[in-house]
Amino acid sequence: MVSQNKVRVLYMTATLITILLLMLGQGRIAKFINGDNFLKIPEAKLKGEFGRLPIHPGDQMDLPLNSFDKESIVVVTSHASSTAVPEELLSYYLKTLPVKGWWLMSERRYDNGGGKIRYCKNRISLTIDLSPGVQSGSYYYIGLVWTKYKMSADFCSK
Repeated sequence: MVSQNKVRVLYMTATLITILLLMLGQGRIAKFINGDNFLKIPEAKLKGEFGRLPIHPGDQMDLPLNSFDKESIVVVTSHASSTAVPEELLSYYLKTLPVKGWWLMSERRYDNGGGKIRYCKNRISLTIDLSPGVQSGSYYYIGLVWTKYKMSADFCSK
């Protein structure tokens, strides 16, 4: 059986939370949870940004752009192939993207020689994930994402 003290503590806690929520208001709570990234970036703008990405010389896009647009996330992706090894591609993108205004968020090297880099620019996340090709060269994923959720790995605040 639950003691009266536990019931009082639960009641007081619920009351304090309710008062806090009323004082802060819905806007502040949503801003705390979702961040300041409310202004959605349209799919067309992400596609335009994708078209301005520097692609390693000689590489080719293997697939047409794939995209989707939801209320809380907009994504544009494709895949490319290259005769260059992943290390050369990583070096190229690590040098080229900052010149285009992208700032590095993370870099990870894989044991197989591939790697993954993540950049941000104007509230858009860019991920490039590289793998060695079966015989030679490389295959890689390129993805642009806008999301309003600051808890997402793809959230970019700037």
